[in-house]
Amino acid sequence: MKTIKSYWSLLLIVNGPIDKLQNIVMFGDGYLAGEKQKFIDDATAIAEGMLATSPYKEYKNFYNFYGIFRASVENGADHPGTATDVMEPDHPISTVNTYYNSTFDFNSIHRLSL
Repeated sequence: MKTIKSYWSLLLIVNGPIDKLQNIVMFGDGYLAGEKQKFIDDATAIAEGMLATSPYKEYKNFYNFYGIFRASVENGADHPGTATDVMEPDHPISTVNTYYNSTFDFNSIHRLSL
């Protein structure tokens, strides 16, 4: 098994061995170098929110949550304005320089990001 460089990987919520539980990995995009703690706080809040909601809360001890942090040059995500399920531009059209190049409007769906 390949290991992730330790300065990229973050342990958010760990309930047991990686080979025995379901593992959810969150990739943050659009966070600047100085926003690592914000990413940790945001990702932890999402994980805790999931574990407080059915069906996850009934099985919360069966999940581990990890985060992968890579700093982006700019905040945010691309918004090309190509969605067909809203009157575009619903938000300002923009292209930002992020590590994973995430975008809204994926597959012409406004809130679908990749």
